[in-house]
Amino acid sequence: MLLFVLLACSSLFLTPEEGNYSVEFDNDDANSACDDWGIEFEGDDVEFDVEVDDDSMEINDAFECDRSGSDFDCDAESESEVEDADATLAVVEELEGTWTSSTSFVAEYRVVFSCEGDDCGGVDDCEMSADIEAELD
Repeated sequence: MLLFVLLACSSLFLTPEEGNYSVEFDNDDANSACDDWGIEFEGDDVEFDVEVDDDSMEINDAFECDRSGSDFDCDAESESEVEDADATLAVVEELEGTWTSSTSFVAEYRVVFSCEGDDCGGVDDCEMSADIEAELD
């Protein structure tokens, strides 16, 4: 019983290491949701630069993350207006995962593309997701 308690509590004290992480995406069905947008999910040969604080972390200077024990939750948002059109494109990215050791984590990556304005052509929001695994280089 004591061993179980020690293993369960060890993730509370896990300290992720900073550095460059090689990321592997499992995105077999990710592209089908965004065919109307002409967007393809490209997740090969990606690296994340991870910076860690006591209860937060940052990935690639873009994702601001909250961290609690071995779990983390990140998001990034951007908007851009389309030149010479009544359209604003928005991108919301989320990353939710768990550190499996101080040098590796698993997560689900989600991204949502949306368009607002008269020139968006009635296209629906596009949402894609992929499972990822990351290891410190």
